[in-house]
Amino acid sequence: MKSIFHRSKSAPTTSSCTFLTVINQPDLLPQITQYQAGSSQELAKAFKKYRKQLKKAEYAQVVGDDHTVMRCFVLFKLLFDGRSELVKRLLREYPNDYTCPLMPHASELYAIDAAARLGDLQVIQFLHERNLGECSPGAMDIAAAIGHYRIVQYLHRHRTEGCTQLAFLLSKRHGHMKIYKYLKANCSNFERRASTASTNSKDAMIAGGMVTGCTIQ
Repeated sequence: MKSIFHRSKSAPTTSSCTFLTVINQPDLLPQITQYQAGSSQELAKAFKKYRKQLKKAEYAQVVGDDHTVMRCFVLFKLLFDGRSELVKRLLREYPNDYTCPLMPHASELYAIDAAARLGDLQVIQFLHERNLGECSPGAMDIAAAIGHYRIVQYLHRHRTEGCTQLAFLLSKRHGHMKIYKYLKANCSNFERRASTASTNSKDAMIAGGMVTGCTIQ
């Protein structure tokens, strides 16, 4: 006689089957969780906003389905747009897994320049140590002009792009004599280096505004 207490095995529910399907697909799960896991609503909005911009021609080669690429793309966009607080929040919530997006003709690729413009040494270190983004001489020019001594020092010690005559001119003009003396002592070979319009047009614009009415000899 079968026990009346015998419990037959029930088939898994549709919802549990769906859940198991999702968590067993490594390519799908990150796409679902990249906006979750404690992400702020503001950060989620930024991901959504910048994902829509992938339709632009200069981002045609960016692999939006790779969450590590998309995360780095959003980081570059936030830096370029000067959204310092969201940059910090992104790196705090997602400190790992960044892959540099392929966008050779986009200004945002010059992420180290953008971080220098924000005066954020920690972000510059983060980018440099992970080989994320590009850097131009404009990064040191801007740091010198604004008065960020430690950034100038770091770029000189760890990068090879150097600076242009703008770094000397603007650091002196704005009274950043510690930086000016550092440049004279360590970067004198760049003192006569002409400044040209860089890929990062925003930095070129800032530098141009700073030298208005001042002639470079």
